[in-house]
Amino acid sequence: GWITKALSKLKKGNRHSTLLKIAGRLIKDKCTESEIIALLAPHAKGCDFPQEELEKLVRSVYEQYSSGGGARQGKAEKIVALLEEDLMVFHDQREDAYAAISKGPKPRVIKIRSAQFRKLISKLVWNKLGETTSRATLDDVTSVLEGKANDGALFNLELRVAWHDEAIYYDLGHGRAVKVTAEGWDVVQAPILFRQHGHQKQQVVPIKGGDLKQLLRFVNLPQEDGNNVGLLFLAWVVTSLIPGFPHPVLVAHGSGGSAKSTLFRVIKELLDPSSVRTLAPTERHDEFVLQAEMHWFLPIDNLSHLSGWMSDAISRACTGEGSQKRQLFTDSDVVIYSFQRVIGLNGVNLVVDKPDLLDRSLLLALERVPDHKRMEETEFWRQFDEAKPAILGGLFDVLSQAIKRHPAVSMKALPRMADFTRWGVAVTESLGHEAEDFLHAYKQVIATQNREAIQASPVALAIEMLMKTRTEGWTGTASNLLDELNAVASELHIDIRSKAWPKDPSRLGRRIKVVQTNLEDAGIIIRWEKNKQRIITIKTNDSAVSTVATDIGSEAP
Repeated sequence: GWITKALSKLKKGNRHSTLLKIAGRLIKDKCTESEIIALLAPHAKGCDFPQEELEKLVRSVYEQYSSGGGARQGKAEKIVALLEEDLMVFHDQREDAYAAISKGPKPRVIKIRSAQFRKLISKLVWNKLGETTSRATLDDVTSVLEGKANDGALFNLELRVAWHDEAIYYDLGHGRAVKVTAEGWDVVQAPILFRQHGHQKQQVVPIKGGDLKQLLRFVNLPQEDGNNVGLLFLAWVVTSLIPGFPHPVLVAHGSGGSAKSTLFRVIKELLDPSSVRTLAPTERHDEFVLQAEMHWFLPIDNLSHLSGWMSDAISRACTGEGSQKRQLFTDSDVVIYSFQRVIGLNGVNLVVDKPDLLDRSLLLALERVPDHKRMEETEFWRQFDEAKPAILGGLFDVLSQAIKRHPAVSMKALPRMADFTRWGVAVTESLGHEAEDFLHAYKQVIATQNREAIQASPVALAIEMLMKTRTEGWTGTASNLLDELNAVASELHIDIRSKAWPKDPSRLGRRIKVVQTNLEDAGIIIRWEKNKQRIITIKTNDSAVSTVATDIGSEAP
């Protein structure tokens, strides 16, 4: 009779826990493992519970009871029933199991299979039952809750910021968020939108009517060109809280004493506060992926060089491509990470030299802070902490206006970071400036990036030198071009025996294509004719300009 009653409750949403209870009861009644599987298999199939999962579940329970774990299993079920009063379980887009805790002083979302959640279970059991919880019982509880979560609702979880119902939500922590729309912003109870990590700090509550421009008091930026660099920086800061498109990598370089690390710590505190204020460079790809998984803003501090794999990994994290790694202790299971992050790099020298990453960067050349402008560390952070709520409020004011203006911003041509450019114009106008102020500053940055990309490529430098002596262009095969560039290289003191120099025509073609866009922005046009000989035509275009368009249309009020 009890089996019929228990099976009548079997449905999606409680399949794992119901089958677990029935299996435990049957084991108490001296049923064998094969008998239990045979009895439950038709019912499991009827509710789409996989046969292999059923066998795994029964085997696990049978092993626990046969080793004296029956009492432990009973306690686990008791704890699960107790926890259901305080939390809701669900799974995210990666099929990871989570629990949403809505009660208590710190409402939050926690991954079920985590040390943080196990501590929470132990604390709840102690507070409600006055009992301690063994490691084995914790394993049972998390297994049951994971099963219930995988049968439960699906919520897409993001880190720190998310688009939801035509609004941007910013996670303040402890169950609160800032909801930003075209009509304004407010602090609200956070929907189930965000995953949290232990290092993340609660953000201060922003103040309405603040002034974002006060942020410039706490960063050491160049003051030339009418402070358009400051305007470009503020546009980057605001757009960093708009998810869903590639954000330029902020690359700061300058001598010691130019406050590079302070710049990144200020940004981190404002955008993504954490007990980890800056990140050390890593030499392993999996460690970088973990950093990107756990931080919305990655401030990679004090770089002396940038390896090829690291440059490529940063480009992928900027554009939003995925990464994967092997699951611990397994041969075939993998963990898939897919994210799009805001990244900062700093060092004494400009460490970025690959054109692909340079095209995605925003370069800031910092100068040493004058002695009369320096202040003690404690006083600096006291002033920043005091100003932070108003700066943050001013940021959300500008963000709201930018959301309102963005649909009306139109451009005839766009650079590679097209979304950033359109949003940058909307932010600039929301700050009370003209779109041309932003575009002029960004055009200067792109010109610098093109120059750096060419300087970092021996082939590009040689092509520039070759074309300086020609007024009618150059035409020939890749072999002809390599012969001529070898001769030019000696004039530029380029070592053609180095790894950076192509050894054959096919490698020359690959090296040219890497910097072809940068050369075109510098006025050197390269075209490939599809025929047996692969003819290359190179000509100069004296009227070539940066790819940032200045033709803007805006109807926003």
